[in-house]
Amino acid sequence: MAWSWVGRWRTPLLLLVPLLAWGWVRWGIGFDGLYGQDSFEYLRYATALRQWWLGGADPGWHAWPVGYGLTGALLSLAGWEGALAMQGISALALVATLYATRQLALLLQPQVERAVLDLYLLLGLALAPLLLRADVLVMSDLLALGWMMAALLCLARYREAQQGRWVALFALCAGLAMNTRYATLLPLLPAGLYLGWQLGRARRSGWLLAVLAIVAVTWIPHLLLKQGAAGELFHHYSLTLWSLHHWFERAFVTGDGYQSYRLPNLLYALYPLYHPALLLGGPLLLLGWRRGDLADPLARLLLAGLLLYLAFIAGIPLQNQRFLILAVPLVLLLLLPAALRLWYLLPRWARLGAVATALLFQLGLTAREMVPLLERNRWERALAAEVASYPAAPLYTFDVTMALRARGVPEPVIDLWLAPIEHYPTGAYVLFNAPRFARQWQGHRLMQNWDRLQRGYQLETLFQHGDGWTLYRITGVRHDG
Repeated sequence: MAWSWVGRWRTPLLLLVPLLAWGWVRWGIGFDGLYGQDSFEYLRYATALRQWWLGGADPGWHAWPVGYGLTGALLSLAGWEGALAMQGISALALVATLYATRQLALLLQPQVERAVLDLYLLLGLALAPLLLRADVLVMSDLLALGWMMAALLCLARYREAQQGRWVALFALCAGLAMNTRYATLLPLLPAGLYLGWQLGRARRSGWLLAVLAIVAVTWIPHLLLKQGAAGELFHHYSLTLWSLHHWFERAFVTGDGYQSYRLPNLLYALYPLYHPALLLGGPLLLLGWRRGDLADPLARLLLAGLLLYLAFIAGIPLQNQRFLILAVPLVLLLLLPAALRLWYLLPRWARLGAVATALLFQLGLTAREMVPLLERNRWERALAAEVASYPAAPLYTFDVTMALRARGVPEPVIDLWLAPIEHYPTGAYVLFNAPRFARQWQGHRLMQNWDRLQRGYQLETLFQHGDGWTLYRITGVRHDG
């Protein structure tokens, strides 16, 4: 083995990869994990929760499950700076995912060489470009994945030991996973049904009731924080707009405007089987797969959860590669026997070259995935600094609303997307990118607000900032419109 000389330090070094990557990106490059609207909203909610606990205002509405923001708020109370804490959660969750995946792999393939397994997980999971990117982001994806994989490991431990503690831990981890991302219900559902069947067959009704009680307890923060909006998860667009027809479509009109993609949804949902940013050498691994690889009931449970989740993703009228991250460890576990067959088919002299090539490929593709994030992050900082240099006044904008608020632009910062706006005060600012938004948001209130502003008000251009972004000052009402 190319790295067997590392010996007993090999697995700890594997688990350190996410932390080392986070540290280098955070302190070496200066990237704080904030990118786009979603990450800023997670940070806002965590900060608002902390301030609420310390006597501040109600944290307000939050579109997503409360688990990630709640975890970030708890860490910030312990002294961690908000964005640092939430970035650190992602990195630690990837460490937990690596550990749980490795333990599950050992249960599925107990005879596997540890050095080969660690190398497989290094190249396939620790250095998977989209997971390594998520490792340094303020996003909930990896925390949900960590809890999900921990729950699956607890189920596997219960199959071995038949001990009640593993049942309780499965319920706890599954509940926390769903409270971080609702969609983790789907990959966990076959495992949960299997556990319920096992407990029922063994006439352990008390254990089954304990599972339900523990899962219910994990939902208490959701009920307390969401209150009247606690049932909104049943009205999420992924449920209300889900359709089997979307499997074969690649263009959609939703609340996010018009979106057109290169591939139909079903092929996009299968990315974890062949896209190099999610699975290195996927087509080769699929060629090496055999039906007998599903002999273990645990493998069949993983496959059922994977298929259920991907079928659901294919029916959502939206394509976002972040949604596919949950599938990656499941695919790696299911394809481990195929990877081992291919590995041992290679001559010993070819293995080092294959590993070096794979390593360079993963790092290069990771850099390609990271560059847009870093550029956007730097651009948002520069934009916020430039806008903040003008005298304070109301600012109307879109897409960068949360970034400007978080980076020091004085309030009020008003989002043009939220509601129709009939009147604008003289002296207010408008930051907009009409060429970029015109097609996607045609006919939406966002473009209606912009059109009404152009027709009804005199706009003075203050500066243009990259790729169509322009800052205007409203100098008065147009009398010729």
